[in-house]
Amino acid sequence: MNTFENKKWDSWSEDLKKKWNPAMNLGEAGRKTNKGHDLDYYLNILHETREHSLAEFRKRDDQRDRRNVDQ
Repeated sequence: MNTFENKKWDSWSEDLKKKWNPAMNLGEAGRKTNKGHDLDYYLNILHETREHSLAEFRKRDDQRDRRNVDQ
């Protein structure tokens, strides 16, 4: 959300906050939300995140983005 969509930190929907804030903030809420699931739970999140990242990378022109970083 921050990386690909340039959204200000914590400006996303309530649904996304419920899903990701415990992991992003860690602490007790993160442990309760993200600990103790079966392997498929973690693999599915990894797969969804990877697919989203790859789709976003496909939208970008490496040369153009590299020039923007160099400026």
